[in-house]
Amino acid sequence: MLSRLRKNLVYPVSDDITEHDLNTDIDSWTYDDREVFKGNIDPEYLENGLNVFWLYNDYNIRVGLAEHEQKNANQFCVLWFRDTPFGTYYQQDGWVSTENTLWSKMSTCAYDDCMRKRIQTPADLFRHYPAMKNEIQLLEPEPDFKKKLFMDFDFVLYERVSTPSEHGETSQASAQAQEPEQEQPEQPASHPQTEVPHPPQQEPEQPTQ
Repeated sequence: MLSRLRKNLVYPVSDDITEHDLNTDIDSWTYDDREVFKGNIDPEYLENGLNVFWLYNDYNIRVGLAEHEQKNANQFCVLWFRDTPFGTYYQQDGWVSTENTLWSKMSTCAYDDCMRKRIQTPADLFRHYPAMKNEIQLLEPEPDFKKKLFMDFDFVLYERVSTPSEHGETSQASAQAQEPEQEQPEQPASHPQTEVPHPPQQEPEQPTQ
């Protein structure tokens, strides 16, 4: 989940209660018209000049966070966990899974070539086929939404099917003022019939005599 107040700061996504919130009293707050329970300051992010509070629902499940500037508590952002990795990471609505992986869109020959090379991660894929990085967007701090494919680290493909108003841009809790407007990343275009760039086919290596 990408911070709105610190460039390249990425928060982890987990439903679990953080250790520093266990067995402590936490207060009920309202962010974005959602009533949640606000945890304690996460000490991990103090060095970033931020007071970060994890947010929980009635079942003690983490649902997001509030990040506040230490020098100005009224300057803050609220980030929510969403249904997809892309929606959560970029705090955008409308992202859905295509229910397909990159492998399912490859030809048999291209897929077999990837398996021979033991490609198990996107980093492996781009190392063997650098040109594919021009077509595939991963979860990265500075995305290019003009790319054809949007893929998570498990090779699952996603697309954005709508452009509703963004949430998590500015929020107001209790009497706190809204944060300054944050610059939003460009929206990706929908590519319902995108062709996957296939890796170049290579002949299998011959065993050494």
